[in-house]
Amino acid sequence: MTTLSGLIIFTDGSSKGNPGPGGFGAVSIDTINNIVVEYGSGRKLTTNNEMELMALIKALQGSIGYKGNVHIYADSQYVYNGATKWIYGWRSNGWVKKDGEAISHEKLWRTLSDIIDKYRGNKCTFVWHHVPSHMGIAGNERVDTIATAFADGAKVKLYNGSLQKYKYQEVLDIPSDEILIRARKEKRARSSGGSAFYISVVNGKLEKHTIWALCEKRVRGVKGAKYRKVASDEEMSRVLKQWGL
Repeated sequence: MTTLSGLIIFTDGSSKGNPGPGGFGAVSIDTINNIVVEYGSGRKLTTNNEMELMALIKALQGSIGYKGNVHIYADSQYVYNGATKWIYGWRSNGWVKKDGEAISHEKLWRTLSDIIDKYRGNKCTFVWHHVPSHMGIAGNERVDTIATAFADGAKVKLYNGSLQKYKYQEVLDIPSDEILIRARKEKRARSSGGSAFYISVVNGKLEKHTIWALCEKRVRGVKGAKYRKVASDEEMSRVLKQWGL
């Protein structure tokens, strides 16, 4: 479980075509009051970046008035860079780029800027975390599921209730920023030609890991745990067969 305290938000957006049908998903965890709220919706014609922004905006709007640290976990480089770097230049430049070019989704960025100001007016501190997608982080996987479902036009039952009763109890099992940075580097390396990954089996449950640090975290000190680095799904199948699984 994470040692982070405050409001923890995971966000994701999805679109089937760019533009095309899309959806967004967000999970907000208030660790002070032990409350979890899921957000999500879809549109018939949108873009992936628009949905990524909507996820963050909706989650923050749902906790206006919160006082404390706010941790944002987003796998969108567009949202991460925009919120931590670009937005300040845009705002000081009258909401246009340095070359005078219009900003994509200007209205949404203005809305996000106003919301962040309200939080900071309550003495909230924002901490931004860039999460590699599909790395097995429960919060990131859940918002991906929500966003994809809405993009597909499916109905999604969104949770609003106590943390203790939340189905995805691993949501606070969040890797450190150091591990996230390593994971992004390894993911880029794999996209350049590598494909190896790690597998672990704990209490009969199989998990795949993009980096060793996550695999090690799961198996260290666990009696009977099995783990292995494999180069492909075919090798994984052979290893699991050897393990009798």
